[in-house]
Amino acid sequence: MSRLLLYTIVFIEGFCSLGAEVIALRRLVPHIGSSIVVTAPTIGFFLLALALGYAAGAKVTGNYTAIVARNFLIAAALAGVGLAGVSVDWMFAHLQPVLVAYLFFIGGVLCPLAWLLGQTVPILTNLMKHVRTGEASGLALYWSTLGSFLGSVSLSLLVMQWLGVSAAVFACALGLVIGSLLLAKRNGKIIAFSLSTAAIAAGFNIQHEVTADTAYAEYIVGDVTLSGQQNPRAFWVNKSTASLIDDSEPPNYTRYIKHLRQILLDDLGFRDKEILVLGAGGFTLSHREPLNRYTYVDIDPAIREHCRKALSPRSHHWRIHCRRCPAFHRHHRAPLRCGAGRCLQFAHLDPQPSGDPRILGRHPPRPEAGRRASRQPDSRRQAGIALRPQFAGDHRKRIRALRGRRAAQGKTGEQCRSQLFRQQQAKQNRHLC
Repeated sequence: MSRLLLYTIVFIEGFCSLGAEVIALRRLVPHIGSSIVVTAPTIGFFLLALALGYAAGAKVTGNYTAIVARNFLIAAALAGVGLAGVSVDWMFAHLQPVLVAYLFFIGGVLCPLAWLLGQTVPILTNLMKHVRTGEASGLALYWSTLGSFLGSVSLSLLVMQWLGVSAAVFACALGLVIGSLLLAKRNGKIIAFSLSTAAIAAGFNIQHEVTADTAYAEYIVGDVTLSGQQNPRAFWVNKSTASLIDDSEPPNYTRYIKHLRQILLDDLGFRDKEILVLGAGGFTLSHREPLNRYTYVDIDPAIREHCRKALSPRSHHWRIHCRRCPAFHRHHRAPLRCGAGRCLQFAHLDPQPSGDPRILGRHPPRPEAGRRASRQPDSRRQAGIALRPQFAGDHRKRIRALRGRRAAQGKTGEQCRSQLFRQQQAKQNRHLC
């Protein structure tokens, strides 16, 4: 075997092995999330299978190219079928509890694939007879690691984002098929199995019925059946309902959107405000809401076009920025700004709502150098709204008390809100002093 062909095979092994790991982590996101308790065991199992593959490859004593070609062919089938969206969805839908589905996916797809590809480097170094052992192993590991780097970067940042996760799965399977064909040496059986595997992988990855499947999330927009609604359409992000809209007059939305509007428009009385929404959802918060101006920030640029085409939100005065949301992590310390000195009201839309939206609190601006910034109830303030219970404050109790005093004293809603705001400002001023 020529040195060029050997390094090419090792490069394909590194590219597809780490590419398969990245794809596996992405496939798990809609089902069990991407927290450290998911990613760490997944990476650990992958590395363990890779280590066992190194040990198994070291024991091979002959027929080197045929064994590597066979391993590539089996790994291509595992990647093309086992990492396909329909296969992963089937596992998590029919194997319960979810831990059983996870272990089946890791033990039946990812680990065997890593074990097979891990044998490549120790097997092929046996063919490098005219170089030193250290040079042979070093160059083989160099090309394998270089392939791993390019596989993880190109599949996640380019292929997944612009062509979808299914395209990344097929690219990984196709690379292994190409490696098997390069090693076949006119072996008709290997060539036939390779072409069949490529066709099967293409068929499995064409069938995944999603609206979009990017590196960030899986999006589905489709019709749903709800009593009392006209042509309702739902928007799912990673298998969780993020937005809902129908053709009724007025349109129906999800419960948390209605609750958010009640907080913003009725309880807080926002009018002509700049409202920053972190996490766009389906853009339904601003649908037919002309009283305020909304700025959406979302990490995935694909969400905008798919929501516009499917949900068609006729929103007033809104724009979107596709980037990360560092302001969300700083909202306790300073007001969010957009443009020259304009303060933004703050809302966070979680695509997986686990409870009612609740207020985090109003925060005055950070005192400027040498003097305390002025605090005006209506111009320089920030309201943070989140959907997760761990961020919930005592907003619900305050609103109930506000409504009770309003009913008992006969005050208007604006008078009660002003009184509540003055009480909060006094409490904050005492804290700052």
